[in-house]
Amino acid sequence: MEDTTDAHPPVQPYGVIIADNDPDVRAGLRLLLARQRHFRVVGECTSADELYRDAAAVGPDLILLDLELRGLRVMEHLGQLREACPRTAIIALSTRGEQRPVAVGAGASAFLCKNESPALLMPMLDAVARQLRTLPGEQPA
Repeated sequence: MEDTTDAHPPVQPYGVIIADNDPDVRAGLRLLLARQRHFRVVGECTSADELYRDAAAVGPDLILLDLELRGLRVMEHLGQLREACPRTAIIALSTRGEQRPVAVGAGASAFLCKNESPALLMPMLDAVARQLRTLPGEQPA
């Protein structure tokens, strides 16, 4: 009898925490991610305190982080998040494009200005996720 089991076990989707003050932004990001088989929302936060608690509890692969998140001090908190969750990629989001160098300098893996096209988010998430591990369904390079 021929073995028909899959040679590669299924890969778990990337766990994502959405940390944003705006419920409409969180809902939009949640809907966008729900359409992607390789991303799964594992938490939503509206403050820096919630983010620390949830990130420690869940250990997400990715955090979509609004730099205007209530209680967030970018330079201090991004460094602390990187230390607490060293294997977690952080994509900083802001309406202020000038925060890009500050966010990346503080430890963000990538930056997306909320004024830019939402179509840029998924390719950015895919690129950052590839740095974490091979995307589900792909062979390692």
